[in-house]
Amino acid sequence: MGLTTPEERVKYLLNELLSAQTYVKMDDLAEKMYISRQTLVNDLRKAESILDGYGLIVEKKSRYGMKVLGQELGMRRCISEHLSKKYEAESRDKTLQLILYVLKQFHLEITEAALRELYLYAKISVKRMEQGFFVRMPEEAEFMKERTEFRAASVLAEELEAADSIVIPECEPLYLAVLMAGNRTFAAAGWEDTNYVIPQYLDELVDRMVNTVYETFGLDYRRNLELRMALNYHMVPMDIRLRYQLKI
Repeated sequence: MGLTTPEERVKYLLNELLSAQTYVKMDDLAEKMYISRQTLVNDLRKAESILDGYGLIVEKKSRYGMKVLGQELGMRRCISEHLSKKYEAESRDKTLQLILYVLKQFHLEITEAALRELYLYAKISVKRMEQGFFVRMPEEAEFMKERTEFRAASVLAEELEAADSIVIPECEPLYLAVLMAGNRTFAAAGWEDTNYVIPQYLDELVDRMVNTVYETFGLDYRRNLELRMALNYHMVPMDIRLRYQLKI
């Protein structure tokens, strides 16, 4: 198997625990990994520490084994950040091409790093859904259904359904829409996008920002509409990224 380092073993453990639909026994894992039970215990502590960072815990039951408990989004984030090598894209990858097609169709521009994040999430999501794991979005995310990003995510979900012969529930494109909205660049959030709504609380925050700059440094941007709008368009995706714990 080639698990010669603690890092390799921890990654293997994460993969086994996160993909398991039932409880996994320690003795079975130790046998598969060709290591002693004590070595497995030490590696498991490191794996648990990583999982804890995503709000996940390893439940242990005597005679049953171990199982990861927590929200599906946390599990997918953990996979994305620690087990992503198996999902690296090639230029002709069908999922990558579908994402690029949908982004172009709906005039959504994102950075290269954000494109990689979206691609990874799409690939991981398909794999997780094939394994029977689905996300649950909070009710507060329903506002995304009125946005361009949700229409784009719905089209992408339909294309993925056809390409991978799977059924994708509505909650899945909802989170894809969150990823798209949280990664839109300022240039793409053009003034012509009538669905790009600036919440009042963000506009009020920008107002406090420019007033603070004036009171502290004597620089008066309070009537600079272009700057205020630019700050607002920056704050909208930032707000989404903070709210849904996306990478900053």
